[in-house]
Amino acid sequence: MALSTLMLVGSDAPLTIAMFDRLKQGSTPVLNALSLLLMVVSGVLALLSVFAQRDRTEKSEG
Repeated sequence: MALSTLMLVGSDAPLTIAMFDRLKQGSTPVLNALSLLLMVVSGVLALLSVFAQRDRTEKSEG
C-alpha cells in the first residue's frame, strides 16, 4: 500500500511536513510569510463557506 501511495503523491513531503522540518532548523522570514499566507487563505475560505451556507439557508426559507 505504501508503494501505491508513493506513486500517487510522489516522493516529496507535503507542504505542512516540509514547513515543520524547516522550523526545526530555524525560522526564516520566508517560512513566516508562507505561514501567514496559509492562515489568511484558510480564514477567507472559512468565511466564504459561512456566507455561502447563510445565503443558501435564506433562499430556502424565503
